Formats: sequence, C-alpha cells, structure tokens
Amino acid sequence: MSRRRPLALAAVPVALASAGAAYLYALQPAAAVPADGPVALLLVASRSFSPLPGPAPFPAEVDAFRRAQAALVRSEPVLNAALRTPAARDALKGQAAPIAWLAARVTAEYADPASEVLRVRVADLPPREAAAVANAVAAATLDEYHAHNRAAQSLRRKDVENARDEVRQKLGKRRAAVAETARAAGLPATADEYRAAVAALYQEQAGLRVATAGAEGVRARACENALADVEARIRRAEEEGPRLDAARAEIGALVAAEATLGAELVRIDFEMNSRPRVQFLKPSTAEPR
Repeated sequence: MSRRRPLALAAVPVALASAGAAYLYALQPAAAVPADGPVALLLVASRSFSPLPGPAPFPAEVDAFRRAQAALVRSEPVLNAALRTPAARDALKGQAAPIAWLAARVTAEYADPASEVLRVRVADLPPREAAAVANAVAAATLDEYHAHNRAAQSLRRKDVENARDEVRQKLGKRRAAVAETARAAGLPATADEYRAAVAALYQEQAGLRVATAGAEGVRARACENALADVEARIRRAEEEGPRLDAARAEIGALVAAEATLGAELVRIDFEMNSRPRVQFLKPSTAEPR
C-alpha cells in the first residue's frame, strides 16, 4: 500500500488560523477606534457558496472560521502586504516601525456574534488616511485568504484523488481474485449466478443418487463416478463460498468508497469554482459611518 498523507479534510479556517498564528501581532490590544470612523467591510460567509447540497456546518466550525478571518487581518503577512501599497505606505511614512504601529491600531470586529460582516478599522490616523489603510488591510486579507484557501483545496483534491486511485487498485485486485477463485471452482463469479450454480449442483447430486441406486454394472459405475465429481464440486463450492461472500462484501464496500470519494471530488471542484467565503463588501471612505 502506498504511503500518503491523510485526507486533508480539515476545514480551511483551521489552516488559516495556523498559518496566521505564527505572525500575529494580535497578542497586544489594538487602540480604540471610534465606532463612526472609516471602516472597510468584508463578508465572512458562514458556509460555502457551492450550489451542491450539503450539511450545514457545525456552530463551532463557523465560529472558528470567523475568528480565523478576524485574526488574519492582524497577521504579519497581511500587514506587510498592506504596507506595500502606495496609499498605506504614504499614510505611515513617518513611523519608524510601521508594521508594529499598524498592528496596534488595526481592528477587525463583527457587529454581533451572528454577523457575517467583518469591520476593519484603523485608529490614530486622519479619516482619509485611515480609510486608505483600512482598504489596503482588507484587500491584503482577501489575497492572503484566497492564497491559503486555494492551496488547501488543491491539497485536499490531490489527497482525495490519491485515495480514490488506491481504492480503485484494491477494487481491481479483489474482483480479479473473486473471478479466479470462482473459475477454479468451475462456478460463476457473481453472487446470484454462483448461488444458482450451487443449487443446480445439489439438484444434479440428488438425481445421480437416484440413478446410482437403480443402476447396475457399467452404468452404476458411471453414475458413481459422476456423483463423486458433483459432490467434490459441491464441497469446493461450500469451502470457497464464505470466502467469496466476504470478498464480495469487501468489493461492495470499495465500490461505495469509490463513489463517496468521487462525490467529494465533485464537491471540491464546485467549491474551487464558487464564490469565495470571504469577499470585499464595501471599501472604506473618509466619510463617517
């Protein structure tokens, strides 16, 4: 059996939280931001926009995803990317340590626990500059999310493909083994045909027993030989039957697994081509909100 990574079925928020955690400046509290100051709005959807039906995510998964996106806003990769934009760089050009300064002043908060709108604000800047930097941070957050999300989905797809290929290989081997065992027993490979053939052998056995009892001489010996051959085939069928039944059950489980993995690939493809769960709703302006 090939050695491969376990299926990457962990949710994207976990990957994003792990990726951002090593760089978070969020350990220090951000400065208070006026509630009516410039704000950039991000949509953080509670579930995928894939058109395929599926179970609703658990509340804990939704909460973890929301918290991961809020933390991502203040991660070092996002702040670095934001400060590479001309507007943000100009707004903070007087700061000796712009990333640390920004990390202490950017906030990402939801209006309430059930809200899907993440509000990104920056404190201690004039409204115009605060709006420009908030937009830069929000845009960098989207870029970082999309990069991690795409990578995680590609990894999941590759792992599911590998798992399906492994199942298909096992399926081919099991089917070949069943066919070979049945052929050696002189019986069909499919379960229904196998049972019908065994039933026919028992009928033939019964007929030969009657024929043997009423036969004499050469005919009796021919009937006895034929009966011995049929009974040997019946014994072989009875010995191989349980093993073949177990192998067929395993084949059924493998077929089901192959179908499940195929459906998972379809779902991943739809998700990769659907609207992302994190989107820019509205850029910040210098106007109070």
